[in-house]
Amino acid sequence: MAIVKTVQATMAGGELSPKVFGRVDIDQYFAGCAKARNVYITTQGGMFRREGMERIANTQSDLVGKLIDFAFNDVQTYLLVLTIGRLDIYRDDGTGSVTLQATITSSPISTLTDAIINEIRWTQSADTLFLFHKDLPPIKITRTSHTVWTAVNVTFDFIPLHAFGAVSQAAKTSSLSFTAQANADEYKLTAASTNFLASHVGQQVIANFGIFQIISFIDTSNVIAKVLSEPSSFTATTNWIIETGYEDVWSVTRGYPSTGAFFQGRLYLAGGSRPQTIWASVVGDFLNFELGKGNDADGLDFTIDDDRVNAIVDLFPGRSMQIFTTGGEFFIRGGSLDSPITPSNIQILKGTLHGSDGVKPISVDGSTLFIEKGGSVLREFVFTDAEQSFEANDISRLAPHLILNPTRMTVRSATNELPSPYVYLVNDDGTMTVVAISRKESLLAFSLFETNGTIEDVCAVDRDVFLIVKRTINSVDVRFIERLNSNHFLDGSERVDNVTPTTSWTGFDHLDDEEVEVRADDFVFPNVTPSSGAFTTESATILEAGLGFACLYQSMPIDADIQGRLLTGDWKRLVSVNMRVYESRNLIVQRTTPNGTSTYRPSFRQFGASVLDAPVSNFTGWKRVFLSGIDRDSQVTITQDEPLEFNLLSVTLELGN
Repeated sequence: MAIVKTVQATMAGGELSPKVFGRVDIDQYFAGCAKARNVYITTQGGMFRREGMERIANTQSDLVGKLIDFAFNDVQTYLLVLTIGRLDIYRDDGTGSVTLQATITSSPISTLTDAIINEIRWTQSADTLFLFHKDLPPIKITRTSHTVWTAVNVTFDFIPLHAFGAVSQAAKTSSLSFTAQANADEYKLTAASTNFLASHVGQQVIANFGIFQIISFIDTSNVIAKVLSEPSSFTATTNWIIETGYEDVWSVTRGYPSTGAFFQGRLYLAGGSRPQTIWASVVGDFLNFELGKGNDADGLDFTIDDDRVNAIVDLFPGRSMQIFTTGGEFFIRGGSLDSPITPSNIQILKGTLHGSDGVKPISVDGSTLFIEKGGSVLREFVFTDAEQSFEANDISRLAPHLILNPTRMTVRSATNELPSPYVYLVNDDGTMTVVAISRKESLLAFSLFETNGTIEDVCAVDRDVFLIVKRTINSVDVRFIERLNSNHFLDGSERVDNVTPTTSWTGFDHLDDEEVEVRADDFVFPNVTPSSGAFTTESATILEAGLGFACLYQSMPIDADIQGRLLTGDWKRLVSVNMRVYESRNLIVQRTTPNGTSTYRPSFRQFGASVLDAPVSNFTGWKRVFLSGIDRDSQVTITQDEPLEFNLLSVTLELGN
């Protein structure tokens, strides 16, 4: 075989499943990687080393926690951390430091348990955040200032009523008269004899072909009632009925809403005692769920009517109100898709039939991403004009091995450093799958983040990504709140900037008695083990210490078309790899064959007097390494195991006799 070159000019295919290794007929094969670990795939086609994880604080008593973002405006954003019986509020103080602003431990926060925190849902409007769980009344968290926050149980102005069992009707023959009240549609009902009980509040009176709901008890002959259905007249009658059996749809007995969302001026709630039902508040009156007489602004109460069980898992306000259930995906519209939803025009339409598995959906690039029931497929729920409905495409079909029962999902908007949205999914094995998505750039690329520990939660606050990571430090399990920070190259790390050089360092108590890596003034220093938060090094000005991680690219099995003949499955000799890198240093090339693994380290140190006592400069250009070995599935691995820069743009592989 003559010398043959294959060029991978882009890694925009991301990491592909081993099950795709035979698909040399698709473009993604030649743009993909067998592994893309601890790297971001970029819109330009290359990949670069992920940020380090800056340690912010420990969770309270190192307990399991939940991260929630809170945005008061574009500038005032907060990270909320829920742990058992506690809510901590953090904020970037404007200098780059994230500090604790306030803590709430009073009721109802004090009632939070591990089980509730794991399943809790939330939604926000202006300065108020609502927390939902089926086993406790909704909680309202309100911000007054950076340091003043309150948490109280929600007091609804009106709770919908429902007859969970059979209703009972008691016919009455005493005269019943009606007196209009100051509030519209409210009447005092006066019976000529004893007929009413205090327990009749919430029950109904049927009279003159109309329906009244009793809203307050005066005495056994008088109540105040609200018109639900207009009667034929308001003249006194001796033929009327008291209908009982109705109760609050949310209560200690029946449970509470398990999810909610704001949409078109209403608060929508779902879950709890009626798992297929959705309630929407009166327009502009978020705590009032009174149905009234069906006027446009009145509350809504509607149930998914389908041939399968569709317990509602999540509500998501997109172009329409989207409903994610255990049995499928639905959406609500008012006549047409863009019309306001009212009691008279509401339509519940079935979109797809995949079902969801309890991970809160997110919005990315015009679509809604959700995890299919079963935890192995990532889908995008997107509206198609041609069908005037939604479809749910499997966007993880070429990388299903990276969707490992995700427990949390978030998205970071594009930044100068990351010019496309990135989706972060926490897998149940403690890794985190990262997806680069850009419809405009036709980019859909998966990679995997790994760390010396277990990632348990992730949350994007504005353009910062925070995590809870369970780590073992000196044989003790701890939980760190951490932030992905491009100024950090290590995990669980602390960075100290001094005005003058020093050899003594403090403030690393969280890493006591654990051997950690050190980067200082762009050098990699020998490892150290902090004691009482302190250690010494060679003199330096800026130092970071933390847990190391390696980033890695592994090529797909090499294939080429030689005069119309593919080399698929043939024995091939890999002669060299030529890497185009940008601002990088200290790369390692590995070649694995049936005879073992060979490791190569291309030189990045330049000659000359200026290199003395100076770190190795970042290099931009080509680095070529000559290899050896024969294999059917020739692959090359490019990695880096030190806290240094790594930007890989393209790879040229040379095959020969």
